[in-house]
This record gives sequence, C-alpha cells and structure tokens, in this order.
Amino acid sequence: MAQGMYARNSAYRAAYKSWLKYQQTKMEGGNLRKWWKGEGTIGLAFSGPVNYINENKYDSVENSHGQVDTTIKGKATPLLSFHINMNSNHLLMRLSGSSILSISVGTQVDILRWKHEVFSGNTVETISESLVYAQIGVPVTLDYKWGCDVDFDPDQKACFAVGVGGMPLVGTGISGFLRSGGVLRVSPYLYASFGFYAWGCWKIRASYMPGKYTMAKDQTIDYGGSTNTLNAQGSNIIMLGISHMSYSRDWGKGNAWRGGGGRHHNFEGGRMF
Repeated sequence: MAQGMYARNSAYRAAYKSWLKYQQTKMEGGNLRKWWKGEGTIGLAFSGPVNYINENKYDSVENSHGQVDTTIKGKATPLLSFHINMNSNHLLMRLSGSSILSISVGTQVDILRWKHEVFSGNTVETISESLVYAQIGVPVTLDYKWGCDVDFDPDQKACFAVGVGGMPLVGTGISGFLRSGGVLRVSPYLYASFGFYAWGCWKIRASYMPGKYTMAKDQTIDYGGSTNTLNAQGSNIIMLGISHMSYSRDWGKGNAWRGGGGRHHNFEGGRMF
C-alpha cells in the first residue's frame, strides 16, 4: 500500500513538474512543440472496377469430353469491404492561432472483397466464388489542420484537415482456389476529414489511393485434364470511416496539454506541447 501511494505521489510530482516547465516556457515565448497520441478510424473500403479473365484449357481432346477451351471475362461484383487506420500527428509549424502544418504517421489495413465467376472443376460450367485483396501499410502525409484538435480546445466545436503523401504497403490477392504473391509498393495517398466536438472529438474521414493493384496474375490450378488460369486487376481505392481522437473526452479538464494521454494531468487551462 505504501509503495502504491509512493508511486501515485511520484507520478503526480512528475506531472506537476512537467506542467510548471510548460507554463514557464509559455510565459517566455518558447517553442511549444505539439504532439498527440493518436486517432483511430474504422470504416468501409471501395474500389474502381475490377476486371478478371478466367481461362479453361484442356490438356487433350480426350480429356475435353467434347467441350472446348473457354474464357470468362467480366467485372467482379463488389462485396462489403473494411478499412482500419491508426495514426499519430506531429507539429511542423504553426500557421495561425488555430491552424498548423504537421506530419501524420500511421498504420492502415484494408480488406476488399468481390464476387466473380469461375469454372467448376474440369468443366465449363461456372460458379460464383469470392475474390479478396488485402493490404497493410504505413501512410505518411503532410497535413494542414484547423480547429479544435489543434490546441485540444472543445470550445471551438469543429475541425478540418487535409493531407497528401504516400503509403508503403504490402498487398496480396486471394481467390477461392488460389493465392497471389505479396507485392511491395508505395502508393500515393490523400485524405480529408471534418470533425466536431461532442463528448469527444469525432471525425468523418475520407482517403483515396490512386493506381492499379493486382489480385491474381497468371495464377493456375490443374484439375487433371484441364488447367484454369485467373488474372484479376483493380484500380483506385477509396476509404470512408468514422474517427475518434484518443482522450478527447478529457480536453475540457486540461488533460490535453500533454499529448492527450495525460490521465494524471488535471490542470485547468493547459495547452499541449
């Protein structure tokens, strides 16, 4: 019990000392560098048209049973797809009292799903199977931010941000009977968000990744008499989600001045640095 009280008192003393240093730096007009722990987004992912070609070729006339080589071409039907993004934001420079330039670094996972037609085994009959593209990456953007999340001020009520940069990623495609290899690439990345303060800072965030991606490239399966080959490619991914900033419910208590994560920092009027 004594150790617990000592630990709590030590944490309080460290927080109070840091707060006093912040106040002194602020009074002296020093550079108060801003940083906040993060923002999480969960939502849906969408893409442009996904074109696929599925070819069925028989090894011999005997194995074809009177059927001929056949090709299916078409556009895959989109299914419910998912998007998750976690990021932290770091100040570069202040532009005005309520706007800044900053850098965001995060982690993103997207799983996109479609339905397409494939051949059923060693026949030219078709069935529907799922086609999946999954990617995980690290988006890095240069951002313009304005509003309540600049200084964690709930009285401003609204916020806005736009960012442009790139996302190094690994992407792979998966179909019902085959898997494509992972592809390492860097994709352009743009986003915009609009938020409001109501029992925490909530945002609607839209992101866009232009360019093509491949789910399957000359992927084959041998049915013992015929060979099926699948190629599938899509383009342009759009993500739409709802975001929430960590610890933003405590902004009015002064907890925001140290990264938004200061559970012990209940000092009124604090500004994050």
